[in-house]
Amino acid sequence: MVVIQLSMGMLRGLAPPFGQLAAQEQRLEGEFYFTHSRLAEHAEEVALFRGHDAEKRVIARRYLRLVRHVNRIFRLNVFYGMLEDFIVKYFWGAAGLLACAAPVFADRLPGAAAAAAATSAAAATSAERIGDHTRNFITNRRLLLSGSDALGRMMYSYKEIVELAGYAERVSDMLDVLDDVGAGRYVKARVGTSAEAAARK
Repeated sequence: MVVIQLSMGMLRGLAPPFGQLAAQEQRLEGEFYFTHSRLAEHAEEVALFRGHDAEKRVIARRYLRLVRHVNRIFRLNVFYGMLEDFIVKYFWGAAGLLACAAPVFADRLPGAAAAAAATSAAAATSAERIGDHTRNFITNRRLLLSGSDALGRMMYSYKEIVELAGYAERVSDMLDVLDDVGAGRYVKARVGTSAEAAARK
């Protein structure tokens, strides 16, 4: 449990903010779709004033911003997924096998034979002791592998829950805007102004 707690704390510290990344991806997709719908709505005016090049640049800029963000999410997912799989599948399993094998190697330490001979009332022969060690090793190994598998599933679901929180944040923003519109105090913000200001900073 100490090994699991330490590794989970390390993973939590190294985990990217998946919720914020998902919310930002949804915002960038919304801006990209808005640009297309605005172009479809004002297609005649754009054609009349020959603004197709300017509109193309705006759409390309929004598209590239979205693609860069999605690629960043993919890179972070690859790194974090490799680290998570290594810890869950290999590190925890190796630590569990070492813990299960500790009694077997403890008998081979210097002075352990004398202590075992002094308390050999429970184990009459070495063959019985080997059988006990084997039975305990197999039982503990199965329990530890089942436990690490269950904890690994919990860790995988944690990432999915954090991403779901990012989507829920976007829905909450939409509900806030609808409440403001219903109360008559909504002020329309220009699409992409916050992202462009943050990029300039």
